Amino acid sequence: MPETGSRPEEVVAWLARNADGGMLGSASGRFFAWVIGGSVDPALAADWMVAAWHQDVALYACSPATSVVEEVAGEWIKELLDLPRDASFAFTTSCCVHHRLPDGA
Repeated sequence: MPETGSRPEEVVAWLARNADGGMLGSASGRFFAWVIGGSVDPALAADWMVAAWHQDVALYACSPATSVVEEVAGEWIKELLDLPRDASFAFTTSCCVHHRLPDGA
């Protein structure tokens, strides 16, 4: 660990230089392996907004605005998938999806 801190722009530049070879290319909404987040423009913009706002969405009292966004998105998903309107829903920070290909695939 360094004895002194670094300027933020130096840290960002170092990360950009050194992380480049270890990034997984998934610039499409049709990446069917892991659920790792989007890199299409709207997903990236939303990720930046969430990071900049730094809200705790666990409770309405902690962040009313983000709680309402979650409620609206949940209602849209139920409508899109034609689920019962009184169905409950939850969003998580991450998930893991395992796929097994059929034998011979």
